[in-house]
Amino acid sequence: MIIKPRKKDKYHRNIELSNPKWVKAGKWDRKFAKDDKGFYLIKIENGYIMAGRVKDGKMLEVVYGGNAEDIYYELIKRKLISKLDTAAYLGGELTRAEYCLKNKKRYIQE
Repeated sequence: MIIKPRKKDKYHRNIELSNPKWVKAGKWDRKFAKDDKGFYLIKIENGYIMAGRVKDGKMLEVVYGGNAEDIYYELIKRKLISKLDTAAYLGGELTRAEYCLKNKKRYIQE
């Protein structure tokens, strides 16, 4: 079977499916290894999503914007995340925050 992309350019090419390995995801134990860059507190304020980086009990900077994508790419660009699980968590939380912002719902960080 061949999957053909709608768009044709150097990034979008045909993909051949030839019996890929299927892996069932296990239950996440909800444990994080500490990120050396710190952790993030996320909130919505004044029409923006705000992600404040905290390390050693101090908030070092706040990256803010109107959508999740802009914020997490800014965090990546500035190398403010060092672990993939932190990046995945932030992507999910920032997306939830964006949904709440756009739909005028209350956001509480999990």
